[in-house]
Parts: sequence; structure tokens; C-alpha cells
Amino acid sequence: MLSRSANLTKAECASLATSTTKALGLAPRVQVRTKRTKAKASGITPQTQRIITQLSVMSARKKQPRMLKLSQEDLVKHQTIQTAWHTYQDIQKHQRQEALKLQFQKTDAAMDLLQRAAPDVYRHANVDEQGKVFPMELRVPTDFPPRKVWYYDYKKE
Repeated sequence: MLSRSANLTKAECASLATSTTKALGLAPRVQVRTKRTKAKASGITPQTQRIITQLSVMSARKKQPRMLKLSQEDLVKHQTIQTAWHTYQDIQKHQRQEALKLQFQKTDAAMDLLQRAAPDVYRHANVDEQGKVFPMELRVPTDFPPRKVWYYDYKKE
């Protein structure tokens, strides 16, 4: 019987178990999965394990990597490279800020010119558009085609 049951499929095993429980007049077994804890193996309660975990996480935050042991010459090289890199980053940040400032000034000047030249157009350009969403017919170009190629039932509301 044991060798025969090793070759049964899941469906056959399920039907065999059902027929056996019905024949014996037993209620079917219900298996319940519960959260596995390590308390049985190590003898520590889940509450104690939780406290240990929280303390180890807090102490890991305070740990820092070990200081590199460099020779004096390598330390000078390292500091020179670090200083040069930070200087380069500061220059790039300053250039980006200047470009944005110039862009804002030009936009502000164009809006002032529009206000003086055509006040009605200026008012229409500055209408508050709350609740307006990006139209579906204007799509951003992408590298890959969309999953749904076209909305055939699209109707503008």
C-alpha cells in the first residue's frame, strides 16, 4: 500500500483521503498555518527575540566603517582628490543655479512684455487651471511601445 501511494497524483491522494474520512465517519482534517517562531529551538520567547532584534538594529546604526590606514603621501593624495571633487561639484551646482536664474529672468521679462503688449492674452495665459489633467491624445515619446496600442473607444469628455 505504501509503495502504491508514492505513485499517486495529488488529485488521487485528495480523493483517497476524502473517501477514507467519509468511510470512517471522521471529520476532515483542517490544517492551519501559524507564524513560525524560533522559541522552540532556542528557548527564547518571541518577546525576548523582538527586544534583541530591536537592540541589534539600533546598535548597527551607530557602527561606522573603519578608518583607512594610509601612508602620509596617500593621505595627501586622497585629500587633494576629495577637495578637487567637492570644488568641481560646487562649480557645477553654481552653474545650474545661474542657468535657472537666467531662465527665470527671461521668462519674467517675456511675461512683462506680454502684459504691456497684449493684456487680454496675458490674462488668458495666466488662468488658473485647477482640476485640468494631461490629455490622453498627447503622449510622451518612449523607447518601447505601450502594452495597449490604441484606445479605440476613447471619447473626449
